[in-house]
Amino acid sequence: MLFEKLILNSDKSELSSIIFNLENVLNSTQGMYVSCLEYGLPNNVEQAFSHIPTSAISYSKDILQVITKFEPRIYNSILTFVSAQGLVLKYLLKFKIKKTEGFFSLYLNVSYDAKVVIEIKY
Repeated sequence: MLFEKLILNSDKSELSSIIFNLENVLNSTQGMYVSCLEYGLPNNVEQAFSHIPTSAISYSKDILQVITKFEPRIYNSILTFVSAQGLVLKYLLKFKIKKTEGFFSLYLNVSYDAKVVIEIKY
């Protein structure tokens, strides 16, 4: 695949590790873990669906704040609301990985039940 040809094997494993960590933190709700109460997204996803697109754009700030706090290997992160498809909000996350060159892009699909599914953007 073109995406795999663009990055070295070590970069792929780093990207895989980052995606794994992002899935964990974004599929957690703040307050779930006593050892780190602020780990995860705030429990307000239903507000993101209340007045689309304004509310979805506002919710992107919560998502980006969590990503910035709990995934230190990435920087220059930009999160953009793309669309609402039924009960799923689609965001595009662009970022750089420390010690690599170029931007990477992922789609974050946030469902009304607060499940986040990450797709690699090819």
